[in-house]
This record gives sequence, structure tokens and C-alpha cells, in this order.
Amino acid sequence: MGRSGALSVLKQLRLWTLVVLALFYRDSQNHCCLAYSISPRGGIKAQTSRPRTLPGTRVSPWHAATPGVRGRKGCDGAARKESGHVGGLRSTAAASAPGGGGGGQAGLDERQGDEEKTGVRDQEAAFEWTRQWYPVVVMRDLEARDPRQPYPVKLLGESLVVWKDPKDDGWKAFTDKDGKCGSIPQATPDARDTAQNSNRACATVLPTKVVQGKLWVWPDSSPEGVKASETVAPVVVPNLDLDNGDWGSNWYARDLAYGFDTLVENLVDPAHIPFAHHGVIGQRAQGSPMAIQMEELAPGKEGFLTKPTGYSGRDMMRVSFRPPGLVYYENDYTEVLPFIAKSLPPPLRAAFWAMKKFNLDKRVAMEGTDRDPSDRCLFYFIGYAVPTSPGRCRIFTRSPRNFFLQHPVIPRRWRNSLAKEHLAQHKVLDGDSTALHVQERFLINAGQQGVKQPERTFYMPTQADVTIRAFRKWYNSRGGGGPPWAQGVDPSDLGPVLPREEILDRMVAHTKDCSACGKAYRVSGRVKKAAVGGALLFLTGAAVAPRGVLALKLAAGALANAGVGGVQPQLLLYR
Repeated sequence: MGRSGALSVLKQLRLWTLVVLALFYRDSQNHCCLAYSISPRGGIKAQTSRPRTLPGTRVSPWHAATPGVRGRKGCDGAARKESGHVGGLRSTAAASAPGGGGGGQAGLDERQGDEEKTGVRDQEAAFEWTRQWYPVVVMRDLEARDPRQPYPVKLLGESLVVWKDPKDDGWKAFTDKDGKCGSIPQATPDARDTAQNSNRACATVLPTKVVQGKLWVWPDSSPEGVKASETVAPVVVPNLDLDNGDWGSNWYARDLAYGFDTLVENLVDPAHIPFAHHGVIGQRAQGSPMAIQMEELAPGKEGFLTKPTGYSGRDMMRVSFRPPGLVYYENDYTEVLPFIAKSLPPPLRAAFWAMKKFNLDKRVAMEGTDRDPSDRCLFYFIGYAVPTSPGRCRIFTRSPRNFFLQHPVIPRRWRNSLAKEHLAQHKVLDGDSTALHVQERFLINAGQQGVKQPERTFYMPTQADVTIRAFRKWYNSRGGGGPPWAQGVDPSDLGPVLPREEILDRMVAHTKDCSACGKAYRVSGRVKKAAVGGALLFLTGAAVAPRGVLALKLAAGALANAGVGGVQPQLLLYR
């Protein structure tokens, strides 16, 4: 090769190197404002402030506590030893107070206050927000963590930590399951007993339960509250056993940049789906009148339940709200499944036919009189809204079904990964998160500027809005205007309007806490590094190869390799 040939090779190599650098520079711009690190143990750490955590008491198996909280219940919690629960968080406000410390908006127009339309009964007694079970973390994610690392969570404005009892010596500060201080190494022998038995040396710990794959916390530490925790069950979807493995699906959790009541209002509103989530889980063309009507609840039942309703006249969906934060949709596809199958893409239509033909799914195969009433084709959407702090909340969702669980070709374990499922969930929540973040601040500002009934700024005249009116009526009457927040927390202080990049930051809101997405992030990072090396090798080959087909193939391989790590940015930020 002569001098001119060598210069040509160098020019081509330089050109392709610039192409690769440009591709990766463009990719980096989507998340250049985020700074994260991977810990030596493999965990992902966001370079953001986290609440200070203190080692907790030795309790089995999982427990929650308020860091730095002094309380007598931590030292004399004998009443809580038998049940496997741990002590209680000090009550943050009087649960029976009508105002509740709320932060919710008050006032509905004449139509919204009509009990006959909303199905919500007026009740004098206030809802006891602090004597309820709240899910705080998915057990799958909690068990994937290092048990020696306390996990910080927020509930009702209180900073909590969750940890597991280590199998070795455990934590040195608190070793009794009631929050009693076990050792103060710096104390002299004469003062040690007095110091260790002081109320100020004790941690306040909370009753906990593991139900349907989530850890639940009870935020009332009073003796009466702790006793009540032993008799009150977490609110779950009735007649739906998610632990038996027949329903498929997995829990998804994410922190949201808007408040608890805004989330519940959004969840109970089926009419917004075709518009706010167009192209993701709905189409604008599906938007149509929805004559939603309420069922009469049995005495003693909280919340509301709609009669069957749906889009385009197909009344197959029920919407239910169960306080403090459960919203679920029950969809009965038994009668409409054959009609839906006709509109499926050819591959899915063929799979549906195969299931019926070869009886791969008994619920799909049954027709008419052959079907037992208990073998209905049911699909649920389950959502839990958890109040973490004013203007913030955590959502848990799951979409179980009892049909289409068998695939004629692909086994379930080979299908979409959990991380890929979560990316699909992100797209749904990203559809209206920014609008909801701004909307609730608009309402708060309207109230602060003297508007007596800020909710009237939103016009809700149709039957499609009845679920929103029902929730707001319950929230402002029975719910006392909202939950009581921790001492010192201002319910009206939602903070400034955040930029879109911060509202949709998937790393802070989800990936750093999700075992599946955290693993996918780390693996895709390694794949991306390998892709860079492979791309450079391909580009070098393309530069020295003779002109023709081989060079084109090598160049194509280089570009393909450079794009392999494309899933990683999706785990960081909405794109």
C-alpha cells in the first residue's frame, strides 16, 4: 500500500470514528443532566439527597421505623411481641379531627354533591387515616437488596426506614424487636444502664405485614392503634387471590411528582384514557359517552363501586375505590373476547385460534353453555395510591388476568422481561404526569388566591365524571379533606413547578429501587461498552477493506453494534 493508500485508510477511519462519537454524543444528551453511580455491591445510587437512616431493631423478618424518633413505645412494647408485628409510629395527628390536616380541596358544585349520583353516603365519623395499612415497597425488590442496608421510604410525610434482621450479630445499636437500645459503647459502665433504658435511646418501630407481594406499614403507634393493627386487614381486591399463581403479572412501583388525591382522581377516571394515553393504551377514536352509574354499597363498606360500563356500549368494566388508596378495574371479557379477537393482528389472531382449537386455555376455548359461571375471562387493573408527602405519592400497579396465560409457541419464562414490562408502564404514566403535576398546583394556587371552591375551575357535567365526583365527595367529607401529615409538614407546600425532565426522571422514580430494571441498567451498560469496542473493530475493518460489499457490511455492523445499548437511556429518562 502506497502513501496515498495509507492516507485514504486513515481518512476513512477518522470519518467513521467521528460518526460513532456523534451517535454516542446524541445519546448522551438525553440524560446528561443525571448523575448516578454503581455501588461496589452492584446497587445503583442516585446523586440526590436521601433521608438519614439509623440502624433499627432486631425484628423478623422485615420492619419499618422512624429514624431519630424518641418514643416510650420503643422501650416497653411487650404488647407487640406475640403477633410478629413490631411497635408503632407515634400518631402524627388526631385521626378523628374533621380537618385532618388535609391539603385536599373543598367544595363541589350542586351536581357533584348529589349523593344519588355519586353513590357515596354522608357519614359523620371521620376516616382514620393513620389506622390503615399502606404498601410501601414490593417484596421482590426488597429481598434483592443487601439486608444490611436500611431502605428509606416516606409515608404521610414521615421519613421511615425498612430493614431485615441480619442472620449474624445484627445491628449494634438496637437488638430487641421492640426498639430497645441494646448497647452504647461510648457510655461508662456506671451510666450505661440509665442511658440504654432512656426513652431517648429507643427507636419507634411500626407494625408490618407482607401481603400479596408487598410490605405494608401501619402508621399508628398508640396502644389502641397497635391493637387495632392486629384486627384490621390490608385492603385488597375482594375474591382475588394473587398469591396462587393463576393470575400472572407482577407488581410495578414508581414515585410520582403529584399528590395522592390527584393520583386517585386520575385512576378512577376511565374516560380520560383514550385521550391522555392515545397510542399507548387507548385511541382517541374510542372516546364516547360513558353513562357510569353507581352500585349501592353494603352497610359498613367504604368507597364506591360502579355498575358495569365501558366504551362503545360494551358494558364489561366495573370501577371501584376502596380507601385509603385502592382503585381497581374488573373487566369481564367472557362475552366480548371473540369479537375482540377479530380485530387483532394476524399473529395474535392465529394464537387465539390455536388456543381454542387445541384447548390450550380452557377459559378461551369454552363457549356458550359449555362455560361454567366461575370460568369467566377476567382482566384486572389494580392500583394503590400511597401518600408519601404533599405533592408526592407512590403508585403500585398490577394487571392480572386468568386467560391467555398459555402461549402455543413461546413459554412464559421466555417472553418479555420484567424490565420491558416496566418500560411499557412508564409510557402510560408519562402520558399525563406533567399535566397532573401542574394541575394540582393550579388548584392550590386558586385556593390561596381566595377562590372559595377551587374545584369549580374544572367543569365536570357528564355521567363520565361521576367517579371523580364520588371520590371528591368522599375525600372532602368522610376523608376530612385529606390525610394528617407528620408534624411540621405544610400540606399546602407542594414546591415549585418542576421541569419536565425531573418529573419524568425514571432513575430516581423507579430504576434505582427496582431489582429488574436495576439489573437491566447494569447489563445494558456493559453491553454498551462492549458495543463501542465492537464498533471500533468493525470500523477499522471497514477502513482497510477493499471497496465494495464487504466494506458496506462491516460499516453496517459497526452502526448496529453502536446502537445495541439503546435500552439503557429508557431506564433513565422519558424519551
